[in-house]
Amino acid sequence: EEGGKILAALQSFEGRCSLCTTLEKGDRGNQRHGIGECPKLGGDGWSNYVKWRRELRYQNYHKKICYMCHVPQINDVVHPQFTRAGRGMPCRFADVVAPATYGIYLDGKLHQLASMHFEQSWPDEVAFARWLMG
Repeated sequence: EEGGKILAALQSFEGRCSLCTTLEKGDRGNQRHGIGECPKLGGDGWSNYVKWRRELRYQNYHKKICYMCHVPQINDVVHPQFTRAGRGMPCRFADVVAPATYGIYLDGKLHQLASMHFEQSWPDEVAFARWLMG
């Protein structure tokens, strides 16, 4: 089932920084930190990431995708029923999808592979974010 595959992929990042995991190609080294403490975002890296993340705004025709964690609500196991912002349970995978995707953009090889796979070219981070949002 598609939901099971998505859940397994998300769970593979649990307890680890998805940006580091992506940039280090899955190496299980020093990844036991949150995105807010990520050493890969030193200097201007954190402010650049936050600026990029603010560009992640879905168009009106996207439905049943969590705006917090970017995980589709396929079923309650993958993502519980959506609630109003700030109410209910926090998103379990809030800092998985966006940092991992940002890592794909930052890594030269992964960026090139994604560009070829999707037949796209992104001149900057903002263009990449807008393409993601469809």
